[in-house]
Amino acid sequence: MISTSKRLLVAVLAVVLTLSVATLGITAFAVTTTDTIEYPFAKGDNAFKYAPTWKGQSAKTETASYQFFQPKFAVTDLTKATYLAVQLKVVKGNFGFTFGTESSTGGRYGTYVDKTAGAKFVTNDGKSTDLEIKFSSITLTQGTEGMLLVPMANLSWVSWAKEETKTLDKMASIFFETNAQYNFGFEMTVGDVGYYVGEPGQNGSIYTSLMDLSAGEKKDSYYVAASTIEFPSEVKDVNAVPETVEYPFAKGNKAFDNAVVWAGTASGDSADNWQTLKVNFDKEADLSNATWLAVQYSAKTGAPGITYAVQNKDARYSIAGHDRTKSYMVAEDGAVSVASQYQYDASAVSGTGALLINFNEMGWQFGSDANKSLTAVKQFILTTNSKYNWNFEIVIGEIGYYTGTLGEDAVYHKLLDTSAGNKLAQITATSDLEANRCTVRANKVDRTQYGAVTLNWLATGKTASSFAVWDGGSYGKAEMVTDSYGDDAVRLTSTGANPTGDQYTATTIADGVKWTLTNAKGITFWARNDSDIEVSFNLEIDICNNNYTNNGKGHNARFNIKQGNRFVLYDVKTGKQTIYMTRPCATLPVGFEGWVFVPFTAFNQAEWSVSQQGAMARNLFVDDNNVFNAESWVSYIAITVHAPTYQGKAFSLNKFGSYTTTPSFVSGVIAETETAKSVPTLMDLPSIKED
Repeated sequence: MISTSKRLLVAVLAVVLTLSVATLGITAFAVTTTDTIEYPFAKGDNAFKYAPTWKGQSAKTETASYQFFQPKFAVTDLTKATYLAVQLKVVKGNFGFTFGTESSTGGRYGTYVDKTAGAKFVTNDGKSTDLEIKFSSITLTQGTEGMLLVPMANLSWVSWAKEETKTLDKMASIFFETNAQYNFGFEMTVGDVGYYVGEPGQNGSIYTSLMDLSAGEKKDSYYVAASTIEFPSEVKDVNAVPETVEYPFAKGNKAFDNAVVWAGTASGDSADNWQTLKVNFDKEADLSNATWLAVQYSAKTGAPGITYAVQNKDARYSIAGHDRTKSYMVAEDGAVSVASQYQYDASAVSGTGALLINFNEMGWQFGSDANKSLTAVKQFILTTNSKYNWNFEIVIGEIGYYTGTLGEDAVYHKLLDTSAGNKLAQITATSDLEANRCTVRANKVDRTQYGAVTLNWLATGKTASSFAVWDGGSYGKAEMVTDSYGDDAVRLTSTGANPTGDQYTATTIADGVKWTLTNAKGITFWARNDSDIEVSFNLEIDICNNNYTNNGKGHNARFNIKQGNRFVLYDVKTGKQTIYMTRPCATLPVGFEGWVFVPFTAFNQAEWSVSQQGAMARNLFVDDNNVFNAESWVSYIAITVHAPTYQGKAFSLNKFGSYTTTPSFVSGVIAETETAKSVPTLMDLPSIKED
């Protein structure tokens, strides 16, 4: 083909191409990005569709063992050729090789003389980088993909070639050769082969194909010695993901008991601020044959864009540069779904399960050549930029990897085992800017089912600012404390009258929620009287039903506790269960600490709600058996306290939910039965945390 592309002048940039093999004593050297060259080979999914992969010996040999790979083509006159061009991709390893072309009579014409300039590597966007020939070798690093361009002027006849074989007009193959004493464990895919007449990238240059694989594999066109080749048709698709995969991690309510929570910054940054979570494995691992990473993962809050990587000292092997690659999530039942598709070098994942990260679609992001080895990997790395991602919580549990093909011969291997306890000591969170940084903490798994009680709201992770005090009422404050079980709770205190407000301190517990309270008979919550007198407060809840409209403004009506209804108190420290009467509020005796059960029979629509919002039919709240309406929901819950009576008198709350079985009074005289059970029996309560 005649190149019609104009010569594009680009800036000359000094970069460093890490082309070294320590065992050969080759060190990194400076290279230069030069003019753009029109790329003659296929790109994208078809780039190496039918190309074989040359695989070196798996281990170093004690004596010389020359690994040889020879793609063959029809006898061609290369006397006018200026460059040999080969499409290739280094799949695994960093290695050096002698390269050249061979005549039909066996004369090798290769890189036997060191050269500091001339050879180039061209990526598929046409950008080229200069290469050196050193120790008769060209050295390439893992992840290199594009076109190798070697000037014919940089080649010479091998010393043992006979004169009658030195026939440039009768060349029949190219070759790659390397010694297993120094280069082993490598894999390189070799595609189309051709040559140029003229200078590539300049007008008038002509590219001619010598081996075209666009129509299919050419298994009879290769010779290999002391090494192997593998064709695409012989390779299992290790990237294939079946519809189901056996779940590799713990399941159920306690699955994430020993996990950690990576919490993002509370606010975003105006400039780049990289947040990093570093997870040290239980021991260093050889990931040379890994096909997938598996991470026990749960997006608790938000779905930030995260770059995944593994690291060996200063060398990082990551998903950067692999946009459009998909990650997958395996549910506990084994069902597999797409979790994300990488964009801007990051993966944004929501949901919970086993996150599968394609290890074949990762590459070296940075680091020294000496450490660019997957044989001694020590860390899993997660990074995100708080300029774009903040206020998230990601739960990370066990980490492992697969070898083999999922759904066929895959084997799972553990890297971080959390079965015996959390590994917080092996995990650190860092930030570029200390003023705004991420954190990591042990995961607290909140129990939401206590026998017949289902919890809808917990104070876990809340702060004092999470609780708004109504500015139309009296003053109050919220403080974070712990409850009987060591969990976060909120302490409320009325602090005085508001000259412009009413006499009640009203504090919002939850707003904008949708609790359906299936088959519920009442509201339950944990409470503690932190003052020296008996304290009372009311429970304000908004009941919603689409068959009710509050003067055209919504579907919610306000209900609260009314005078003269029975409710149950259970003190977790004394084990005493008591029946109290509302007056009209719920009351906590001095020293009480435990659970409160308020039946729906104790709630009526607030008088102001009836007059301002319109009366809600009782059956839209509860049915004839006082069971919560199946089509209704709770959208708001708040606590009101009469400030003049209870100023400075604190009480604490947590764990709001509902119950489906009403506790019965049980004593030494009245025994439990199948239909009459006490609070601790109904709730299967855990042990309390002693002071």
